[in-house]
Amino acid sequence: MKRLPHCLLPLLVFLLPVIGFSQARFTITAIQGFPWLPADTAYEGTVYDSILVTITNTGSQSFTGEMDILIQANPGITDTLLLDSNGTATYAPGVSISFRSQPYVFTTTHFDGGDNIIVVWPQARFAPPGTMNDTLTGEIYFITFLGTGDSPATAFEVYPNPASQYLGFRSEGKSSLKQVRIYDISGQLVFRSSRTDGLLYLKDWEPGLYFIEATFHDGKKLMRKLIKY
Repeated sequence: MKRLPHCLLPLLVFLLPVIGFSQARFTITAIQGFPWLPADTAYEGTVYDSILVTITNTGSQSFTGEMDILIQANPGITDTLLLDSNGTATYAPGVSISFRSQPYVFTTTHFDGGDNIIVVWPQARFAPPGTMNDTLTGEIYFITFLGTGDSPATAFEVYPNPASQYLGFRSEGKSSLKQVRIYDISGQLVFRSSRTDGLLYLKDWEPGLYFIEATFHDGKKLMRKLIKY
């Protein structure tokens, strides 16, 4: 077997990374209008219709085609945050393109109630083999709303509602109430307590809509809306 001339060895060492890693590589470099980092709150049924996502080609090859953006949270079911919103586009190395997604609605199909670690990534359609898609990880607190079909084992009542001066909590069934958390309309936590047998005084609270999350000792959670006037 013939040996390569010594003068070619440095050239080969230099070219191998270029040959092996010459490809397009897509990275999400910005997300706006989406409950993202730091950890934020999303509500079931709320429509986010101003989401802007920026994708950058951080690789060494150009790509012309269509782009989707996928999202996955705790249940592990992949959802589509953006589906080919701009049609065919050309991504040269170092080029960034921003996409405005279709309205996105948080549902219990794709998100667990409470804390969710979510992963978002771009996916180029019909991309050549070797194309890389970098993932982006964040955290979202998802608040679900359960209706009148609550289990009798964890019935939960808020009284009076609407409320002005005070608020009380009542639970019935086999599973006792463990904790109550209350959020304002912006998703900020305004009250948390493991004592649920007394009254919460609301005189100094701002009028408006609040969301009450009740956690039971069996791990189940129920949500209620509160109107403060």
